Amino acid sequence: GLRCRHLLDAALERAVELLPQMGLGDVMRAWQGFIRFSRDRRDFYKAALPRVRPELGRLAVPHLFLAMRVARDLNRDNEFIDLHAACATELIMKMDSLSLAESAQC
Repeated sequence: GLRCRHLLDAALERAVELLPQMGLGDVMRAWQGFIRFSRDRRDFYKAALPRVRPELGRLAVPHLFLAMRVARDLNRDNEFIDLHAACATELIMKMDSLSLAESAQC
C-alpha cells in the first residue's frame, strides 16, 4: 500500500542514476516495478525511454504491453505517443506468432 509507494518514491532517484548501467531486462523490471502511479514517476520513464525505444523489436510481448501501458499513462508527452504507436506496430508484426492468451490481451 502506501508504505510500498514511499519506498518506491525513495528509490526513484537512485534508479534514474543507475539507468546507464542497467541492461534491457533490468530496465523493464524497473518499468514494471514503477508502473503503479506511473505519472508520478515520469522522470524515470523519460530517462529510460532512450534505452527502451530502440530495443522494441527485442522485447517480449508482455514487455510490449507494459511499454504500451506506460505510453498510455504518459500520453501528454509526444515521445510517449510515438512509443505507443511503435509498440502497436511491433505487436502487429508479431501477430502471427502470438499465443492465444497473448492475442486475447491485444
